[in-house]
Amino acid sequence: MKVPPRVEYELTELGGSLHELREVRCKWVDAHIYELLRARAAVEAKA
Repeated sequence: MKVPPRVEYELTELGGSLHELREVRCKWVDAHIYELLRARAAVEAKA
């Protein structure tokens, strides 16, 4: 049985700099999730 080559990935410093922005976005979504779901439902109801 052949074993596939092992590959390790790592973010570059530039990619890692997005971490803080992702955290901010996630906190915003957590704070507004019910409002977002209501807005989505309203749009879907009109479709």
